[in-house]
Amino acid sequence: MLMFCAVLTLPFCLPAWLMANRDLRLMRDGQMDDEGEGLTQAGRICGIIGTILGGLVYLALCLYILVIIIALGAGGPPR
Repeated sequence: MLMFCAVLTLPFCLPAWLMANRDLRLMRDGQMDDEGEGLTQAGRICGIIGTILGGLVYLALCLYILVIIIALGAGGPPR
């Protein structure tokens, strides 16, 4: 279940972060209406948090797989 959540995290959170950054920059430059600036900022923060948490889950999953591989290799040849 955790792996499933991690797979979904980065494809949604990273683009949200990047699009919010672009929109906030356009709002600062006056090229976009700044009415939704608060919601855009909230989306940016959620994207950042989701990306970080997703990265940590991927890292934990990789470490878990590495530990399993090491444990299987440490058993040595059968007698």
